[in-house]
This record gives sequence, C-alpha cells and structure tokens, in this order.
Amino acid sequence: MLTQEDLQNIRVEVGEAFEQIVLPQFDRIDQRLERIESDIRDIRLEIGSLRRDLEALSTRDKEDSGAFAHELLDMKRRLDALEQRVNQKEAAALVA
Repeated sequence: MLTQEDLQNIRVEVGEAFEQIVLPQFDRIDQRLERIESDIRDIRLEIGSLRRDLEALSTRDKEDSGAFAHELLDMKRRLDALEQRVNQKEAAALVA
C-alpha cells in the first residue's frame, strides 16, 4: 500500500517529468505557431495588395492593353509565388 510520502514522491517525479519533457514540447509548438501566423499575415497582406491591384486594373481604360496584359502576368506570378509558399508551409507542417 502506498503511503502519503510515496504519493508525494510520485507527484514530484511526475511534475519534474512534465517540466522536462512536455513543457519544452509546448514551447516548440508555440514557436512554430507564431512563425505560421506571421507567414499567414504576410500572405494575407499580399493577397490584399493583389485584390487592390485587380480592382485598379478593372477600372482602367482598355486602350492600355499592353500594360494591362503585363500587369496581369505580374499578378499571376505573384499568385504563383504565394501558392508555392502555402504549399511549402503545408509540407513543413506535415513533416514536423
């Protein structure tokens, strides 16, 4: 039968193990989440910028078709880069 002292020793050992093993894991998870949140904020800012650019393009005169096409291609490249960043983040999240 366990004594009060045995129970207290078990509590201390479990507490020490928790502090040594579990808490550092939480710290690493918090750091990863902060990086992911930062990346998501950056991606949202870029998406907002693309939306504003698209709105500006939709109001432009169609006579400026050469510049219009160039800007559309530039936006496509930006969207492709964003998609690649998202795919990389997803792959990194699956590995970790």
